[in-house]
Amino acid sequence: MQFQKNSCKGCIGWRDQGDTGLLAPLPRLGAILAVAIFGTSTTYGIAISGITAAQAEEKAKLAATGSAKIGAAKSSARASNSGGMPLYVPLVLDLRILRRAASVYQREPNNQLAFFDAARYLLSTRDYVAAEKLARGALRAHPQWSSPNFVLAKVFDVQFEDQQCIEYFKLAIKASPHWLDASLACADKLNACEKSAEAVAVSTEALEYCAGLPKEAGLTIYMRNLRYSKAHALYNLKDFSGAAREMEVDSAHETLAIRLKFLAECYVRSRQWNKALTIANRILQHSPNDYSFRLLRAQIYAGMNQPKKAIDDLSKCLQLKKYMVSNTGIGPMDVLVEGEV
Repeated sequence: MQFQKNSCKGCIGWRDQGDTGLLAPLPRLGAILAVAIFGTSTTYGIAISGITAAQAEEKAKLAATGSAKIGAAKSSARASNSGGMPLYVPLVLDLRILRRAASVYQREPNNQLAFFDAARYLLSTRDYVAAEKLARGALRAHPQWSSPNFVLAKVFDVQFEDQQCIEYFKLAIKASPHWLDASLACADKLNACEKSAEAVAVSTEALEYCAGLPKEAGLTIYMRNLRYSKAHALYNLKDFSGAAREMEVDSAHETLAIRLKFLAECYVRSRQWNKALTIANRILQHSPNDYSFRLLRAQIYAGMNQPKKAIDDLSKCLQLKKYMVSNTGIGPMDVLVEGEV
């Protein structure tokens, strides 16, 4: 994965839009570009099952949507309103399918989903000039459409034009208030730009709408990602208990260690030590040699006034870090300081 600067207030972080600008070398070109431009989550990490979190998200969404075809755009999900977009649009990893959408859109200029797939192809191939031109033309012909605003938001995102990116995401939501791709991307971007209160509002509105819908697999994935985005916003607002409550909804079935670690950190911040320890132990059962997880448990033991167990975990952390330096050349990723425990 490429580590690059996030332009929002000069912070550094993973960017996974072209994840709501991102950019990781996955095994296949189609997977690289489709996930880079249209990933459903902004935070990827280690999966307890042994696969990466990005792969886990991919597999789950593909399982929910089935084989992606150009006809899959005609989703059975209800249209969210006059903006014309369905509840969500299936992820397409095969760029050949998206490329064919361009000719479909030429034949059917009133077909918004054909436009959206054609635009996704241009974004995936990083032809942002052509994508912007296509989107602006679609808006002139169909000002009520939602998806051209979404595409323009993606274009401005890779140009680090954060405010314009957010405004176009909001326009997409205004046209299709219940289009989850737009809501999730907007909430993630607001989080990246430290607009936490707005991120909470966007994700909450989407989740409230989803609460009344049948819980099919694809919708469940979007709801999990929306709760994760909302939890991050609440955490940044120092509502650690509220963040924990959002994460608890999915914790029983969560397999992504990065998300479980975040839940444990919420518990630590809200001083719910026993719950934090339960989650930390669960992670370490599957990743016993990850020193960052063991360091987290050492912090939890210190909070529970169990210094011997904290020291044991810290000692193991040092052994693991020495192994990393001598065998991988990666070097320390953190600095152990007394203040951490």
